[in-house]
Amino acid sequence: MLPIDNKGARTIFIRNNTIAIAMPKESTMQSSCRLTIMIACYRKNRWFAETLDSLLNSGYHFRDTEILICDDGAPAGGDGDVAEAYAARHPGLFRVLHNGVNKGGAYTHNRLVREAHGKYILAFDCDDIFVPFDIDANLDFLDQHPEYAATFGKKHLFSAERGYWGEVHGGDYSTFAMLGCPMVTHNGMITRASDIRPEWAYRLPSGKQCQAAFDISLWLGLGLQKKLFFTNEVRALFRIHDKQITSTSTEKYRQDYALLREELLSLYPELVKKAQSHGNFQVTAEEVLPFTIVCGVLFALAQTQVERYYYLYIAEMAMPEDYVIAEYRCSLLHEEQRYPEELAELFRISVKHQDSHYIQVDVLNRAIACMEKMGIDTTGLRKELGHRAGVFYALSPQQADLLRTAITNAQTFDIENK
Repeated sequence: MLPIDNKGARTIFIRNNTIAIAMPKESTMQSSCRLTIMIACYRKNRWFAETLDSLLNSGYHFRDTEILICDDGAPAGGDGDVAEAYAARHPGLFRVLHNGVNKGGAYTHNRLVREAHGKYILAFDCDDIFVPFDIDANLDFLDQHPEYAATFGKKHLFSAERGYWGEVHGGDYSTFAMLGCPMVTHNGMITRASDIRPEWAYRLPSGKQCQAAFDISLWLGLGLQKKLFFTNEVRALFRIHDKQITSTSTEKYRQDYALLREELLSLYPELVKKAQSHGNFQVTAEEVLPFTIVCGVLFALAQTQVERYYYLYIAEMAMPEDYVIAEYRCSLLHEEQRYPEELAELFRISVKHQDSHYIQVDVLNRAIACMEKMGIDTTGLRKELGHRAGVFYALSPQQADLLRTAITNAQTFDIENK
């Protein structure tokens, strides 16, 4: 596990769209450094200064660090000018690039990667709020674990109108789900610069570009060669507003996922052939990661339940540690109302992944829903777990033991009532 030291954490208070946290020390930027914090900006954004303040006020020391900003053709008085003003106030810490004209998010992020001086790159968005987390612990972890290309955490959703939404994005990394429903978050992700393949740096090897999901092309390039590590830290407050890509580009995202899947399958025809053979085949150690992603794509494109179960099966043979594969199987069983079999699968997941708090909570919520579908009264279990209604967000090891006992009892209940 990544050793996260919370001693330097700060509490963020948001009142009237302002943030108050302790100011950091200044640093002297060098031609090469340990960390580049990169931000793309592209308009007259009333929140950009707040974003930069949240970063500067986070308590991070900024030693051996640069903040690299690329202005993608913002108008006069817009984000580019704001970035230059901050660079003037903090000499040696900021570098500001200008595209001159708007060239789009994919081009701008690719340029940031090419221009970065850091051994590691921390990506952040220009309209969100940085939440303090132990950056140094993450850098040390990546130094010690070259098998991981990046670390990422969680983001909390909020808006000016509703405040905190109570919705959290980010969760345990799944190779299989890379082009299905990735739980990766871009805000605050720290990536080893040498692991970023130029052909996948917010673009595709074919030269095509995603319109909205260009960050997923980066994740895919990383995931084809290494794993990503989820730290269960909140790294950003994600602002919901009517001008952001995720609010205005649902159809573009759908098209981008189709493009990414098409690109992947065209690059790995031999792995596609193996996966579709329905016979005996071998997958080499170098092929395990791309083969698992290919299986995830074929699963998403499958037309029948038989095909879906098959791709889950062969993917799990290649990567048994990827719990999301078993989670997808649970979803299929739930759709088919095969609740006792779903409970058996959930029990297996809970035992296999006892060290993952995130997985245990996911298993709990699925098991509760499954039991209630079976007509089992979960009031007593909820009371034992200290939660009367709704979704669970926390689970202790002792409560996980109670859950596994409840699952076993539920399976007995089904046998006795047949």
